[in-house]
Amino acid sequence: MAESWTIALDRLRVVDADEDDFWSDGDEPYLITIGFRSRFRTPGSTSVFWSGVLDDDWADGIDSGESKAIPRNQGTVTFGGIDRPTQAEVLAGQFPELVGAIVLTFESDATPFSAIRGLVNDLIAAARTQITRLVEQGNLNLANPQPDIDAAVRNIRAAVEPSTLEAIGLFLQSWGDPDDLIGMTPLVFAAVDTSMTLPIPVLADQDLNLRFHPSGVDYRLTGAVSHRPDGIGWESLGGILTSGPGAASWAKNRLDLVGRGQDNAVWHRWWNGSWHDWESLGGIVTSDPAASSWGKGRLDIWARGQDNALWHKWFDGSWHDWESLGGVLTSGPAAASWGKGRVDVFARGQDNALWHRWFDGHWHNWESLGGVITSDPAVASWGPGRLDVFARGQDNALWHKWFDGSWHNWESLGGVLTSAPGVASWGPNRLDIVARGQDNAAWHRWWNGSWHGWESLGGQFSSGLDVASWGDHRLDVVGRGLDNALWHGWFDNGWS
Repeated sequence: MAESWTIALDRLRVVDADEDDFWSDGDEPYLITIGFRSRFRTPGSTSVFWSGVLDDDWADGIDSGESKAIPRNQGTVTFGGIDRPTQAEVLAGQFPELVGAIVLTFESDATPFSAIRGLVNDLIAAARTQITRLVEQGNLNLANPQPDIDAAVRNIRAAVEPSTLEAIGLFLQSWGDPDDLIGMTPLVFAAVDTSMTLPIPVLADQDLNLRFHPSGVDYRLTGAVSHRPDGIGWESLGGILTSGPGAASWAKNRLDLVGRGQDNAVWHRWWNGSWHDWESLGGIVTSDPAASSWGKGRLDIWARGQDNALWHKWFDGSWHDWESLGGVLTSGPAAASWGKGRVDVFARGQDNALWHRWFDGHWHNWESLGGVITSDPAVASWGPGRLDVFARGQDNALWHKWFDGSWHNWESLGGVLTSAPGVASWGPNRLDIVARGQDNAAWHRWWNGSWHGWESLGGQFSSGLDVASWGDHRLDVVGRGLDNALWHGWFDNGWS
């Protein structure tokens, strides 16, 4: 489950100050917390970041035996979208991340911020070089990581400790008393499930107690590592739905949503930079409607009619009347397109198997794809000749069947579903699944070369969910809320 993790240092206690003699006003330390994350053996995954705050006034002359609260903008780093794989997922080839912080403290003696900022920039560059080498390039010895980490810290420290000429400059700039580096401590965690035992600390909720103890100085920093599920800010789009919704997109920044209204007709609203009001598309439907698109300006709406047949309505600049495509459906339909002029439609038949028909210039007859499903199906395509179909099985788990030139057997993807699933793809080899869980919240899992575990997106729903994508790293999730209105949440490189 994706999570946000925070490393927060909240209090500094000075046991023995650097400047605590009769003539001193006490220490005025800088505290710099630089965050980093990098995925094992994954080129381009390393990031090193800092809030850019330099302030030595927060401590305002702290003497031995005193303590001060650390401002959040100096002592805190946050990591969003952390996925902690299980041991089984790691053994299956999913590379975990290494996350953490480099904590630097030094005592200020009126050196200009510009000079200190230069040292911080050196620190960021040195940290990025060392983390890339150890983690991204796979040079960290996981069986005995501490020597590698210690060597990296020495390299980083060497990069930020001033040369003789720089020290002379700092000496002159600070009126004869150069700043003193109190210490540098790395906090390093492997972002894996806490059930795993590793020779490197595993990311988990915990207290932090750091000590900086060079000759004659003793600083103590306390704080904590904590987490929360990544949030998603659901918004209401109103309406009164008597079904679950369907969603589709025909272009970037375009989203079309459909649902059954109190009059059993299909109702439609859409986004193209702003939300448009609900409009009726007529018909009398007895299932959740579905939507699909095969290109810009094309929208197809599908639903089961009063005669249990598949009914279809489409837009290609103007709306066309409903038409019957036959069959005897015992569920709502699902549809997807892998190219212009091609659409594939799926539904549950009277035998509870999955049935399929398709259009590629003319309609082909219904065919059975087997299985025993207990919900509406869902389908997406990530490229020409590729279809991925999902449904809830008799065991309430998510089941999957796919076509890549021929049909493959059903496979179970686990979970406990209380609704039909929804699925979308934003590009080749990417699938995102949503469904309602036992807690009535939206749950999500995804494929990007391997399957990731279920994560909760929160919310409270009284229907199945659907999802659409209008571009790379964009998802729009919709469902009927407990108030029967349409609710919407979205992902655009992070959940809203």
